[in-house]
Amino acid sequence: IASAHRAGYDIRQSMALAEEALKMSSLSFGMDNASDAVSRLKTILDSFGESADFASSINDGLAAVAGSGPADFDTLAQGMAALSESASCAGLSFEETLGLLSGAYAVLKDMDQVAGGEPAIFSMLKETYGSAGDVYGILDELSGVWNTLDAPSRETFAISNAGDAQKEVFAALMDNWAGVESAVSSAQDSFGAADQASALCLDSLSAKTAVFQNKVAQLSAALMDSGILRFFLDLGSSGASALNSLSEKISALGSLGALAGGAFAFKNLGRANHSVVPL
Repeated sequence: IASAHRAGYDIRQSMALAEEALKMSSLSFGMDNASDAVSRLKTILDSFGESADFASSINDGLAAVAGSGPADFDTLAQGMAALSESASCAGLSFEETLGLLSGAYAVLKDMDQVAGGEPAIFSMLKETYGSAGDVYGILDELSGVWNTLDAPSRETFAISNAGDAQKEVFAALMDNWAGVESAVSSAQDSFGAADQASALCLDSLSAKTAVFQNKVAQLSAALMDSGILRFFLDLGSSGASALNSLSEKISALGSLGALAGGAFAFKNLGRANHSVVPL
């Protein structure tokens, strides 16, 4: 709330934005705190000229498109933050921008290339076609022409509409225009998608925590039933102390279940690049 208030929002808007920032950070594996989420949401809101109340639509749109497309929540959020200002200047809506990001990413698998190249395409289309239509409408019409061209003609067409540097991004949009439209539709019908995604995350966390606790119990029993017990006892008092220490560490693992409700536990449980609590 304090981060939102420092960003210029009143107390009501700050509370609403803080709620959505917490939701965004819980759905994201790339943001470690809600303050980062406030900054990202504010960037998108300011670019599209929206109030803090629109933050819920941002989360819903990102969650819906991530759930039905090739790009995950973090990848889409990263691309949207980078592209939102250029997209807004080109007259694109938030939902159309999400569609263009997802559609091109499905082909190129590189969000930096997509978000970095699309602004140049928007600018060139506006310069070429002027007020003949909005950028999304222009791309929609161009996709119809694209489908009638052979390969050599498509390259010429791409260069003439997007420039040589961005012909790959343009071609990706044209080749997957159906994917663009599908993502736009998902974003437009996304009300409540972020809440549903959060519920699925919590269900998944509960299941993983139960499995983890069961494995810890099995490990504890296996160690006590094995020859390790006799080995330590044979060592005398020093061995008994070591066994006691080992037992305490094993028991402590069971307490991790208490963290199940916390975002930190969820975002790190099962990650390959995070180590398990050492025995």
